[in-house]
Amino acid sequence: MEKKKTTYTTHIPNEQEIVQQFIRHLGDFFKNHKTLTEFVEVKYEEVFASADPNPEDILELSVYKNELDQFYVKLSGMMRGANVPYQLGPLWENYNQIYTKVQTEQQKRKEQIRIRRQREAYQRERFRQEKIELSMGIFLVLLIVSWLYAVWINSFIVEF
Repeated sequence: MEKKKTTYTTHIPNEQEIVQQFIRHLGDFFKNHKTLTEFVEVKYEEVFASADPNPEDILELSVYKNELDQFYVKLSGMMRGANVPYQLGPLWENYNQIYTKVQTEQQKRKEQIRIRRQREAYQRERFRQEKIELSMGIFLVLLIVSWLYAVWINSFIVEF
């Protein structure tokens, strides 16, 4: 007969520790999900910016996007399921509300940055155009003054 091995646990986590660990794992999921989503978006831009996109690349990106969406939906279902602690439903809803607000604010900030960059590029271009116009004006004035000076000097020259 085999002896049953007895194991002892040195630490039994309390509810707060379990919640913190869960939040860490959930945070890791969202961080990785965001990283992968950004990767897919960058790849989309690369593929569709090319002159002749490879259909296999498009299909691969579609698969990645589909899997990312499925993981998110699966997690959402797990957070709202019938056999989960009652605290997870409101946690999920609060997270989604806050995340939506954060995304909206980030979009606004990106748009403001884009507008500011456009404005700066316009001002740089306008400044360059003004320098060109000023240089052309000075050149034309000098040309006219030189011509008038030549005509004036020519009027004093006596021809024999």
